[in-house]
Amino acid sequence: MINNEHNPIAIRISNVQDLWIENREKFPDAKIYCLVCEPTDYQIVEGFIRLEASEHGCTSDIIVGFKADYDDKTDFYKFLIKAWIDSFSMDVEKNPDWDWADFSSFKSELTSVSSLSADKLRDLYIRLVTSFKTFVGNDNLLGITLFISRIGDVEALNEVIKDIAERLPAGVALILIDYKKREVYD
Repeated sequence: MINNEHNPIAIRISNVQDLWIENREKFPDAKIYCLVCEPTDYQIVEGFIRLEASEHGCTSDIIVGFKADYDDKTDFYKFLIKAWIDSFSMDVEKNPDWDWADFSSFKSELTSVSSLSADKLRDLYIRLVTSFKTFVGNDNLLGITLFISRIGDVEALNEVIKDIAERLPAGVALILIDYKKREVYD
């Protein structure tokens, strides 16, 4: 058995966990959390998100994570919807007792996303997240982590993030990861 108190990576991830818990307690109803790190610490922050998204996380929050690029809002919404449905499809294979009642409906709607406007895609995404939050039935935060690497239009991305955050139901927030000196998010 490995003792994590001497593992430098585990210590650094634990430090991120402590900062997360501290900020969640200070701002329990925030709709956006931004984790800003040095570029060299990006993998540590990603490790924290992966840990919290697993059964080994130390917080009571439900954390999910998606890696994306941003070119425009239509493609971004399409990606978020498809990634969520694909991710849940894989998870439900491992957990066949999960019964997200609306999942099959959202999976069917996925076939028509290419014909939807950006606003309709946004509304579909919010309905999907709201339904998922009801499915998990957890009183704690559902944190949707977005690892956005390539950004084609910073202003448009910030508008989309604000638009999503304003529509999220209670108990759901976006978690954004950024680098010091890049600091994309307003």
